[in-house]
Amino acid sequence: MKHARGLHVVGGLLWTLPVAASLLWTLRGAASSRDAFLARAPSAGGAGALLLTLLLGAGLQVATLREAPGAAEQRPLQRLALLLALAFAAGYATLLWWPLARGAAPLDAYQALRQTLPHTLPAIGVGLGLAFFALHLELTLRAAWAARQDRAARHGRRERRDGRVLPALLTLGAVAFFFVALDAAAFFVLGERLVGAPPPPDTLFPTPPDPSS
Repeated sequence: MKHARGLHVVGGLLWTLPVAASLLWTLRGAASSRDAFLARAPSAGGAGALLLTLLLGAGLQVATLREAPGAAEQRPLQRLALLLALAFAAGYATLLWWPLARGAAPLDAYQALRQTLPHTLPAIGVGLGLAFFALHLELTLRAAWAARQDRAARHGRRERRDGRVLPALLTLGAVAFFFVALDAAAFFVLGERLVGAPPPPDTLFPTPPDPSS
């Protein structure tokens, strides 16, 4: 049972962290400019690796769902957050990572996001999906921290940090992540950021890279 719980946590980290990093790096780049998005988009090999981590991590978490750590009364919320976060990640990967892994140009993926997300259902899905993804990310990080605490207790070590400090920081971090990612997604849904200056208008052709850099 302990091994299954450990695998559940590992599976969660395996897929949530790459998705979160991609949202903050690639998608957030579009809030600056289209050229930033194109420069940050993963290569075909990188997108394939991201898809593989998503499949492996999600499969591992779903397979060990019954052994998810946490109190029994929290299990329904944990399962709901996992399923909706996975649905969001699958949609995000389908629009961005899958075309890139098949050799599509980053500009094509950019245009697909611009054309798909402004519609009502995808826009609602992005907002709800990001909320549940942020919740699941927090629950996964909390479970990883709790597993570390358990290992320290078994070896007779005492943690220096107050047991309430890090969970509170994880909650604040998840909330901050949600609003930063939502601001990036708002560019594709609304055509402008929620906060900050709007990105420059798209030009007909992407700016070529500077050969001197």
